[in-house]
Amino acid sequence: MSSPLFVFEDRDIRQASFGDTFSGRGWLQAEKTTLYHDTSITAFTFPPRVQLKPVEGRTPFSSSSVSLQGSQVSFCIEISCLRNEANTLTIEENGTNRPLALPESVRSETVRAVSIGRLKTKWMVGITVKTEGMYRGLVFSLSGETFTEVFNGETTPFVSPYSGALGFGGDDRDWIAVYGGYKGMAVRVKSGEIINLSHFLGIRPMKDGFYPSVVRVPSRELTHWYLFSLSRANPRLIKLFENQEGDISGALDLTALLGLDRFESVALASERNRVFALTREGGREEMFELIDNGFEKTKKLEAASENINHYPAEVRGVTLSPVLSRDGAETQFSVSNDGIAWYTVFPEKPFIFPDAHGRSLFWRAEFTPRGSVSLSPFFTEITVSYKVKFL
Repeated sequence: MSSPLFVFEDRDIRQASFGDTFSGRGWLQAEKTTLYHDTSITAFTFPPRVQLKPVEGRTPFSSSSVSLQGSQVSFCIEISCLRNEANTLTIEENGTNRPLALPESVRSETVRAVSIGRLKTKWMVGITVKTEGMYRGLVFSLSGETFTEVFNGETTPFVSPYSGALGFGGDDRDWIAVYGGYKGMAVRVKSGEIINLSHFLGIRPMKDGFYPSVVRVPSRELTHWYLFSLSRANPRLIKLFENQEGDISGALDLTALLGLDRFESVALASERNRVFALTREGGREEMFELIDNGFEKTKKLEAASENINHYPAEVRGVTLSPVLSRDGAETQFSVSNDGIAWYTVFPEKPFIFPDAHGRSLFWRAEFTPRGSVSLSPFFTEITVSYKVKFL
């Protein structure tokens, strides 16, 4: 998207501004833009190297760590399983089922959704209530039959005008909670610190909202996080990836890339740091292993703009303001006011063109790979402020 804006400075020179959030490719040179463009997340990364490998035999689904039967969802810890069907919770243990009442604090509320998940040693329960036209997602941990509210109900990070269910995943000290509404929300809880991740889950990757769940897969280098949908007819798979410091710095929508959008539903589970996917279509099940080899980092890649100056004016100077993480690459920006001579510039630093007569304006971002294949830049937006003299 773009939005030219002119503010009078003096008799000859005016200020212009252009912005692109990479929701499409209308302002990009297709033949020169070689970075991977995720139009669902609306960001550039190095090309992801992921695939699904068909498998047979025992998988985590065989041991019932997670299952999806009709409208029933269950998560098991050792010999106990927590089930949710039609917002009703039951616990199965030693071959017996017993109902589990919702926490007393929500029994007087208007409950719109109940959802479950699991960490390493405990279950998580999400309860969506509606109050005065807004939805609040309440999060509880469950040990035995005792509920403990994780966030204070009045200050929960999940308040939305959109209905949605909560989902969870991770270990007891590092986990993610996701609100799967029309516009998603998410937080990471790491050693007690609450980190907002909602900016990764806009309207496009949520695709009208879904019942989310999360799988955390540690590795020798960085932890991988996979957010998926337990909703039928809305299979989704979103990867959240970390930077060298262990902070989540980017996201990828893998749904279409892996062909999962052709299935009726998809569920993920992990075992010994391997990730398995169970897909369903027309009553038929297929098992896959998710092979994630990080990013393709064998050559320099770039994003390059079309001419963004469409006014009868000379472009005299420019300032670039990109929004990106630079992990896993050396990054260089350059500009041109004629498409021939290019000049290296630094973000937020004004640059004056040596030739004042150029009437075009192009920007280019070059990414030279470095470091682990698990690392990638995450380039989400650019604002170009420039000075013009009208002819």
